[in-house]
Amino acid sequence: MREEGFTKWLQPDNGNAAVNKAVGTFKHLQQVGQIRPEMTVGDVIRAIAGPLFIYFLQGHLLGQLGPTDTARDLAVLKRTIYNSMATHPITGGPAK
Repeated sequence: MREEGFTKWLQPDNGNAAVNKAVGTFKHLQQVGQIRPEMTVGDVIRAIAGPLFIYFLQGHLLGQLGPTDTARDLAVLKRTIYNSMATHPITGGPAK
């Protein structure tokens, strides 16, 4: 039941403008080859939420484990998320 509700919520034209825009962006990025074709919306959500959750956990719940460099941290987050979703420009497989 939960899976069915989540899937229905992610369908275009469900009345939620933010979801419609996100799903439309996801489909566009897949069509132009920016996201691996086998990825689902759930895969993309996990690819983004996982690194953000760990960043929040490390920085705010456990305390910083060293000096803070926000620009570097954000660059690492961006690279991690991109590498988990992007296609390699030559092979079409996962980016390395």
